[in-house]
Amino acid sequence: LPIACASLDPHGDKLYAATSSGKLLGFEVATFFETLVTEVASMPTLKPSFVIHVPGGALVHNVTVSRNGASLVLNSADAAIRLYN
Repeated sequence: LPIACASLDPHGDKLYAATSSGKLLGFEVATFFETLVTEVASMPTLKPSFVIHVPGGALVHNVTVSRNGASLVLNSADAAIRLYN
């Protein structure tokens, strides 16, 4: 899946990535790096902790995480701003 944009939470614990097909993927950073270190021979397949399907499959232009890491704001191609807790 091609990643359109990505953002880390303020604590650096979670990585949020939006795909060009209208999905928001959440990754645990510690798990992400552990997978990269343990599977050195080839690029590992990373599985997200969660997947959110953006309504209408809209392309997300920007992902912003609140200062406390409790909320996400998505700016998407369908001119909608979406807030997720």
